[in-house]
Amino acid sequence: MMCDGISEFKLSNGNEYVVKLRTGVDEFLELVSTMFDLSICTMGNREYAHKVVEKLGGLEKILWVISREDCVKAKQKTLDVVLSCREATLIVDNTESVWEES
Repeated sequence: MMCDGISEFKLSNGNEYVVKLRTGVDEFLELVSTMFDLSICTMGNREYAHKVVEKLGGLEKILWVISREDCVKAKQKTLDVVLSCREATLIVDNTESVWEES
């Protein structure tokens, strides 16, 4: 673990990543976990997704981990893979365009 919410990890394929958790992410997840079922949906592979979940404090709050292997279309996320009620779904993503069809 590095300082200021920054950590590094290496996947089995040899790729190395640096992840920075934003200030307040723990409090945010704690709050929204009381209102929503939390999922992680990433265009990264399953191993990457699980490493990120570890950095977020584990699976206590995160109910589902959805990776690119689970997605129907390449580079496109859809609500088809979301296991909760669509009407009660809140999406937080840094790339709006991957949700264009949802």
